[in-house]
Amino acid sequence: HLDRVFRAMHTVKGSARMLGFEAVGRLAHAIESILGELRAGRRALDRPLADALLSGADALLALAIAAVEGRPPPVSLE
Repeated sequence: HLDRVFRAMHTVKGSARMLGFEAVGRLAHAIESILGELRAGRRALDRPLADALLSGADALLALAIAAVEGRPPPVSLE
């Protein structure tokens, strides 16, 4: 399942960048990088990381909705 999630995040990243949703693309890239480390075995999935990935997905949704609605990003990526 990890491969499928990785590929989905890769698609989100590329689609966001193609549409000019830079904040969505940056966060998707960060999540994709972590998923890539998990997939390659360079990082282990533990509870804090799983929680962070789920929080990242929530933030990604909030950023995407704001981008579509033409609002400023509701979360900071700094």
